[in-house]
Amino acid sequence: MEKVPLLLAAEPHHEQPKSLDAKRYPSTKSVHCFEWYAISKTEVAIREGIIMEKQALATLATITAISVAIITPTSALADGMKYNQAVYEEIGMDRSEVIDWVQDPKRNVYGKTEDETMQYLIASAKEEQTSNIRMDTTAARGSWSNQWFAKGGWIARNGMWSLSLQPTWWAATATPTRYYYAESAWATVPPQFSSSRHWTAYPTASKMMKEQFDCHVRYGNLKTPYNLEPSRTSISQITCN
Repeated sequence: MEKVPLLLAAEPHHEQPKSLDAKRYPSTKSVHCFEWYAISKTEVAIREGIIMEKQALATLATITAISVAIITPTSALADGMKYNQAVYEEIGMDRSEVIDWVQDPKRNVYGKTEDETMQYLIASAKEEQTSNIRMDTTAARGSWSNQWFAKGGWIARNGMWSLSLQPTWWAATATPTRYYYAESAWATVPPQFSSSRHWTAYPTASKMMKEQFDCHVRYGNLKTPYNLEPSRTSISQITCN
């Protein structure tokens, strides 16, 4: 059998019509090069677009993370900014002790927040740090005690007189028992101190001192003694003075 030579297929050759203007009709080879160039540029543009999109998303994620970190600080940082260690040293308590009291419904029956409790303790600590404190030793009833109070007496802090009462065991009891005991305890106070010139000097002393007393009782024995100021005409339900 006669062997027929195998011919390889060649790409068709398209000749440019000689009668046509070469400038208006470039060669097929030039067209192919132009198509390859256009496709290559398109691929590059697409790839660059994807890369730029990824970079934009990454940048947006970074900005978002930074914004969250700035706008929403951690609770530890917020607490540290508001009450540093020096404040806890001033009130004589650790933060854990304050939180334990706040979260104990038997002691914190009125639902005082941590911030309210801290304000109360800070105000009380400042009272104790007053430089000029003296007892009224001239009064016949300058000092006194009974089952409800370990001691009680008039003290002056920078010229302002207060009735200082140190409650006994009942202040640490759970509510509502504490309030039952508090009424019995308070009943012993006016007979002992209401005739004092520090009390009688102010028409609203009885009302305002009872309000201060009730306010302190809500905090139990978190801070003692209870210092009641007869000269007050209004009080803060947070700091009690």
